[in-house]
This record gives sequence, structure tokens and C-alpha cells, in this order.
Amino acid sequence: MADLLRTLLLVEAGILALLFLVLLAWPVVVRVVEARRARQRRDLLAAVWNHRPGDAPGEVLGALADTSPKALLWALEAVEEGGLEPEDLDLDRLIRGTPAFGRLERAARSVFWWRRQTAAQLLARLGRPESDRSLLVSLLRDPHPAVSSAALLTARELGWPGLVEPLLDLASGGGPATRGKETLLRETLSALDADVAPALRSRLRATVGQPEELTLLRIAGQLADEELLPYLRERLRHGGLEVRVQAVKTVGEAGMAGATDALRSALQDPAWQVRTQAARALGELEAEDAAGDLQRSLSDPSWWVRLRAALALRRLGEPGHELLQSTDPGEDQYAADMARYVLGLEDAALREYAR
Repeated sequence: MADLLRTLLLVEAGILALLFLVLLAWPVVVRVVEARRARQRRDLLAAVWNHRPGDAPGEVLGALADTSPKALLWALEAVEEGGLEPEDLDLDRLIRGTPAFGRLERAARSVFWWRRQTAAQLLARLGRPESDRSLLVSLLRDPHPAVSSAALLTARELGWPGLVEPLLDLASGGGPATRGKETLLRETLSALDADVAPALRSRLRATVGQPEELTLLRIAGQLADEELLPYLRERLRHGGLEVRVQAVKTVGEAGMAGATDALRSALQDPAWQVRTQAARALGELEAEDAAGDLQRSLSDPSWWVRLRAALALRRLGEPGHELLQSTDPGEDQYAADMARYVLGLEDAALREYAR
């Protein structure tokens, strides 16, 4: 038993000594690695800046031979900050023929998320649709939000064909979703407007009553696709509360032909939330032909509907002002109080309500 205890103590002492040595050596290792990276970056930048199309590629190729994807990204960013594009220096052709580009592909499949993020950022500068689309799609579906967001930025910048369906997969639950990422996704899809609308209509029909329907409706608001209006009208009649609210927002944001009629109908919705959004959207569209409907909404049982109706009337200019001023307290005290309140608002308060 004593021998066993001595052995355990010796093992423990050895482990502690090893940890102590690691702690002592770690700062030295970090400095060596940082110095190597700095030297690598400096050599690469010098080779890149001195290279011009038609020059022998030897110096650049030599600098790229042992370059990490991160150092390569630094070099390309430095070139762009200098007012040049990589193609101006013929770097695209040079880089894709070196081991550095192979390391980019490995980085896109790395277990470390920051390497995958670097790969997504590099694709924005070096990617080609015919060979790198599948790599970008895999990064779009990455479970880490920093990686997928970098891939979304790349997709928005490149605008490659064939990305619409993978992007809609993300909106339909085919990848992790956050509100910030959803906003970026909507912006990316908006940049592909012509290709998105038909695919989005198909997705909306297939996701009725499903959670992703709301996300798709938010995307639809930025496309102004006229052919979506019949679908939106249908959702206003038969959708759940959240869907009806979002459908009203979408109709107002898109500003498509026939939007005013759909929003006027939404002023009769049984839910005050929908009526409130309809009144707000009519104001944002400055729909003068809905002035009578908005005036009647000043008598709505909901305070929020009355407020948004009055604000919408004020946005109509002189006709709306006249309707607000003509509200008779003898007929409806609540409507008159709201009209008086909104007419007395300063411009700063109106801007706050418009946010």
C-alpha cells in the first residue's frame, strides 16, 4: 500500500511539474506564433503590393506557399483598403492555384468556428459560382451564428444564382435563426429580388399554419411582389392572429397595387392588433381614399386603433386635418379627444410615434 501511495504521489508531482512548465512556456509559444504570423503577413503584403498583372508570379506564389487563410484575408483587405480590387492585381488566378486556397477549403470544414468564419469572408473575395457555391451553402447552414452571418454577408455581396432556395431553407427552419440573422437574411434575399418572388410564393403556399410562415411573410414585405396580394388577402381572412398582423405589415411595407383596399378591409378585423396595424399602414401609405375609413376608426373601442387612425389622418395633410378638426364631441367624446390630442402633437412626438 505504501508503494502505491508513493507512486501516486510521484505521478501527481510529475503532472504538476508538467503543468508548471507549460505555464512558463506558454507566453513564449504565444510570442513565437504571433511573430511568425506578423512576419507571414508582412511578407505577403509586400509581395502583393509589388505585384502587377503580367509580372512573374513567383514572389507572390512564394509568399502564398505557407499562408494561412487568416493572413490571406488580411492581405486582401489591405489591397482593398488601398483602393484596388484583387482582380486588379490578378490575385484571383494566383491564389486559387496555391496551397493557400486548399487550406481555405479545409478551413470551411474546420471544427473551429473562427476558421469557418474566415473561410466565409474569403469566399466573398475569391469565390466562383461554378466551383464554390456548395461550399458557401454549407457555411450558410453552419450552426454557429458568426459563421452563418458571415456567409450571409458573402451571399449578399456575390448575388450568385442558385442561392435562393438555400436561403429560403434558412427562413423555413433549415438552419439556426435569430432576429438579427433574420434581418440579414431578408436583406440578402431582397438583393436577389427577381429570382426570389416565384420561389417565395411557392414556399408561402406550402407553409400555411406553420411557424416559418411568419418569417416568410416578413421577407415578402420587402419584395413588393404584386402576385402575393391574393395570398395575403387569404391570410387576412383565415390566418391566426400573428399571421394576420404580419400580413397587414407586409401589405403596408410592400405598397403593392391594391394594398389600400386590403388594408381598409383589415380595419374591420375582430382583433384590435390587426386594426391598429392596418390604420398605421394606411397612414404610411398616405392613402387618401381611405380617409373616411380612418375617420370612422376614430370611434373604435380600442385606444390604440383610435390613436393610429388619428395619426394616419394627420399624415394625409390638409384633408386629414379637416376630418380631425370636424370630429364632434357631442357625437363621440372619445373620437374628439383623440383628434384633439393628435392635432396638438409636435413634430418630434410624431416622429417618435412613427418609429
